[in-house]
Amino acid sequence: MKKRLTTAGTVLMVGALIWVASGFYGCILLEGVLVQGGLLYDKWWSVNSGTAPTTDHSLWSTRPDTTSNTRTGSDTWRCKECHGWDYMGVDGAYSSGSHKTGFDGIFDSTKTAAELTALFKAGDHDFSSQLSDQDIADVVAFITGGQIDMSEYIDLSTKEANGDETEGETLYTAQCLSCHGADGKTIDFCDGGGVGCSYCTIGY
Repeated sequence: MKKRLTTAGTVLMVGALIWVASGFYGCILLEGVLVQGGLLYDKWWSVNSGTAPTTDHSLWSTRPDTTSNTRTGSDTWRCKECHGWDYMGVDGAYSSGSHKTGFDGIFDSTKTAAELTALFKAGDHDFSSQLSDQDIADVVAFITGGQIDMSEYIDLSTKEANGDETEGETLYTAQCLSCHGADGKTIDFCDGGGVGCSYCTIGY
């Protein structure tokens, strides 16, 4: 049985996959910046207690496809709305349908952290009034180091996971639940929450 994933759930799953894929046994330092950046990428004002914009982003009117996606206001300020929850933009899940904008994705971005930081603080992509310096650093960390090829894990046409739900639940319960909670929404690397904490992986 396959299960449909929400954007927030997808972001949390990505963080877990990166951890598992690292193959790193022993103690590692997790600052939490990358995961926070993924959540900000989805809907930043829900993460940093900001105010949801009521007007369209200045770049929204320049989207190559102005007819498919007719959303307005705060939706036009979500990174994922333009660049896709799979980071592929027009080449991914948003290549068609009501979310299509025609904008490129960020999956193959070659910009450095310094270039991305500057991008978020000036010009058309200036988010310095909406994101703190730490927020921007988090998003930059996610863009430069937090992306994986989502098509390996999710069917982009159906938005359903490719894996086996029963086997996945068994693995999640054994390896993930104690930190991330039964609903997958808890981020706990510090015996009680917080970021920037040292966390020892368990061998498996």
